[in-house]
Amino acid sequence: MNQKKNYIKAFSLISILLWTGSSIIRSSIGYTLFEIKDQFVLRNNIDMNELYYTITTYINITFYVDLFYILSFLFITILFLKNLKNLKKTGWLFISIVLFYIFSIPEIYLILNDVDLYYFNLHTVNHTISDGSLHLFKQRYIVDIFKIIQPMSFLSHIAIAFFMILKPLDKNES
Repeated sequence: MNQKKNYIKAFSLISILLWTGSSIIRSSIGYTLFEIKDQFVLRNNIDMNELYYTITTYINITFYVDLFYILSFLFITILFLKNLKNLKKTGWLFISIVLFYIFSIPEIYLILNDVDLYYFNLHTVNHTISDGSLHLFKQRYIVDIFKIIQPMSFLSHIAIAFFMILKPLDKNES
């Protein structure tokens, strides 16, 4: 039984790390279209082909980001259910689960936003970006609430990975 918990914990950790890495790649691709003045604004010198290929690449990577997040949600939930009786002894697991579920709410909203972005991108014609796709893409980088939640969510998932590796607040019975 302990072997199954270790596998689930390993799968949870791997999926969280893959989510973190793929979201870094996705964000770095998305930020290439913006310039920083007082706020993020779309660059003026973007031609339509660059805009199309950047947003299409962003959407393709978003599929993997969302997949890894859903997998990590699944594995964290299984880990939580398997260790429900032992949460007092494993403080690191309790903190990890609380952090994960607190930041799951905005992440699920962003996943739904990604599904809408994917849907709008399906209806593009002749390598153009629809206004709906551009609006949803810019919303992730320009709206203030997302600029606050995304870094906090990212840092919380890194903390969860460290908690799973280092296991602080673990109560050992002698």
